[in-house]
Amino acid sequence: MKPTLQNISDPQQAIKWTIFHTVLGVISAFTPWGFILYFYAVLLYNFGPSIKALSKGSIVLFTLLLGYLQGFEQIAKVSRTSPYVPSESAKYISIIFTLVALFVSRKQQNALGIALLVLILPAIFYDRSGERGWAEVVNHFLSPLAVALGVMLWGGYRPSEQSISRLMRVIWFGLLTVLVAVYIRTPDYDSLDFDLEANRSTAGGGSTNQVSTALGFGMFLTFYAIYKRQKFSGNRFVDMGIMGLFALQTLLTFSRGGMFGAVIAIATLVGASILSKQNSSDRKANRKKNLAIVYLAAGVVILYLVFNVVDNITGGKLTQRYQGETEGTAGGYAEKDLNRITSGRSGIIEDDLQVWSDFPVFGSGIGASPYLRMKNQSGDLFYITPHIEISRLLAEHGLLGLAYFILLMYLGWRIWVRRNRIPYSDVIFALYILAFVSSFHSAMRTFVTPFLLSICAMSLSKPESKRA
Repeated sequence: MKPTLQNISDPQQAIKWTIFHTVLGVISAFTPWGFILYFYAVLLYNFGPSIKALSKGSIVLFTLLLGYLQGFEQIAKVSRTSPYVPSESAKYISIIFTLVALFVSRKQQNALGIALLVLILPAIFYDRSGERGWAEVVNHFLSPLAVALGVMLWGGYRPSEQSISRLMRVIWFGLLTVLVAVYIRTPDYDSLDFDLEANRSTAGGGSTNQVSTALGFGMFLTFYAIYKRQKFSGNRFVDMGIMGLFALQTLLTFSRGGMFGAVIAIATLVGASILSKQNSSDRKANRKKNLAIVYLAAGVVILYLVFNVVDNITGGKLTQRYQGETEGTAGGYAEKDLNRITSGRSGIIEDDLQVWSDFPVFGSGIGASPYLRMKNQSGDLFYITPHIEISRLLAEHGLLGLAYFILLMYLGWRIWVRRNRIPYSDVIFALYILAFVSSFHSAMRTFVTPFLLSICAMSLSKPESKRA
């Protein structure tokens, strides 16, 4: 059973690879070595062939490889695979692989990506706080850089419909491994003390926000498999069960962003599908439109049932959490306001805008905004990593960051207006919306936003042949 992307993405081998990734998740819950060895085996079998195919004009295998490795991002953190597989390996892989691909590719680099690169680069050369370290460069710069490079690359290609479904499948396998590992590492529910804040114990010991984002993406992809009859696990009813497990674990993290992103993306997928068939008089198209509503209703039922299960497990705390309550507001000794409802994110936006007002044109420089925000705090000082990408762009890149964000919105507009000429346009637009929404609660700290924005640039180019 060679771990080639041709095998892993093959629908005929779905059951075998579902079992394999489930076992890999179990192993990863107890030791990092299973994943470490598998990670390098995947590189050994696939990197050379993917670059060779790219040099001949096909980006399909390269896209599958990068997407597959990105899906394992949270395993590197939950299973503690560093330094053999760095915790931020998804960011490093994106940059290194895409640079190699740009060098090898025969296609002309996309102009939108070049513009994004020009806008994002200047801020790396200055730091108004004087405090920036390598961690800030990794968390604040590499992902926006990966988006620029990715749009430059994928903007010159567009794989076939079959390749898009294969890409979703291989990413799902990585996220399934994350789900299994996090589920096993979660303590017995009776031993957990659920408060009205994110719960690290139910995130496998990883970052609740990032794990929730990954699991929410997994939930969306599972719905996509059910909706498009892809049978990622090899069986539609098993897919439904796995979707419920993704929802369960996402809700248990008490980090709401992942669930909000998944629900919005699912609604977008179904809505875009219905709109694309609205003007069609074809009986088959109208039948599919009716089925879309049925699948959406089924998804709502699954989510409703799982929500109630988790709410019972947490003694009603889940409902309070999604109502925006905190321990203070529920206890009556704190006022419920926007900042508490958004877990401090509205305050981060306000502070970032203050930094932008101090450095309006070129911003404060990469990684400077958390330190400058600290200077505006009263009382105890504390470091807060970026959570909202638009406010970080404004604070650290100034007007150049605003222009960068506008170009990302332009990408979404292009996807929408060209939806009738793009294979799987409903899926691509839903992925764009998921990437966009995720940037408002986890910035670009996970692979979800930068990688999805990159592959959405495929909508800017002409179709390739359907050969993988």
